[in-house]
Amino acid sequence: MESALDQLHSEILGAVQAGFFVLPTVMSAAIPDICAALESDDGRSNPTRYRDWYDRWVRNRMANFTADDCYSFRCGVVHQGRMGDLKNSFARAVFPLPNPKTARFTNCIMNDAYVCGVEEFCDHMIVSSKEWFAQNQNEPNVRTNIGQLMKIYPDGLRPYISGLPVLA
Repeated sequence: MESALDQLHSEILGAVQAGFFVLPTVMSAAIPDICAALESDDGRSNPTRYRDWYDRWVRNRMANFTADDCYSFRCGVVHQGRMGDLKNSFARAVFPLPNPKTARFTNCIMNDAYVCGVEEFCDHMIVSSKEWFAQNQNEPNVRTNIGQLMKIYPDGLRPYISGLPVLA
């Protein structure tokens, strides 16, 4: 059975494949928050939990992009609609769009910028969260908190709405 986390992964990848890049980048930047909240006692994330989760599950894929960089990036894209305030290591983040005619970029430094392709960034976050979930899906906190993750209910969510798809 597909979990709510699987639904999120599918939507991120589908958006990138359809040529949409802002929304999947924002949601991918939120994945460490989502997973950190799922494994926490209170079902919530915070900056420390985000950074700890990132260091444990993502950092090996993006060694040049620290947990502080990624958290700043996440705050920027989620709250200000900008590529973060990367005062920690870089002046800016640059995410090239997928293009079959050019090289792919992942975990690069160019001058004072961190460069990672949109597709590669999303893939790194998704693969990290899939690995985390495979190892933690039966943990009590994850089992309790996953039911609160938003997802699509194809036949509605009773007793509120039935017979038509809802996001709840």
